[in-house]
Amino acid sequence: MGFYEEKQRLTTEIVVDGNYRGRIDVVYGEEKPELDEGPFLKEERDLIDMVAREIAVIIKRRETEEDQRRLQDQLRHADRLTTIGQLAAGVAHELNEPLGNILGFAQLAKKTQGFPKRRERHRKDFIRLLNAREVIKKMLVFARQIPLIERGSSKPDC
Repeated sequence: MGFYEEKQRLTTEIVVDGNYRGRIDVVYGEEKPELDEGPFLKEERDLIDMVAREIAVIIKRRETEEDQRRLQDQLRHADRLTTIGQLAAGVAHELNEPLGNILGFAQLAKKTQGFPKRRERHRKDFIRLLNAREVIKKMLVFARQIPLIERGSSKPDC
């Protein structure tokens, strides 16, 4: 037997935080005598209203639980990002010091009289070193160890 429209119907809305979320309908399939509210008693109205309020409470509780679960997921994600940032900062600092020494030595070697004739190959190596320095700077920005504006790009002077 399917649900069908009838004149003898008792309806109440389900409202959560002032927002309509649905309704409850009680319908007689056959004609009944008139009572307090059509064929329904006042106690039946009170009962259906109470059921609607309880359903609203259940909906509100589930939404609150979903919000709490979503916030916990965001917090876990933020914790993971913090850990990754700390790891990136540690790696960047460990690589930055020896790379700085290598870059300093490369610049010094380039200025000396005996710098090799194969200058193009060495220029490319020097550019790779500068690119590595940029990667380290980006890791430090990601880890929020240096501000974004401090992160200037190194230009090779070869």
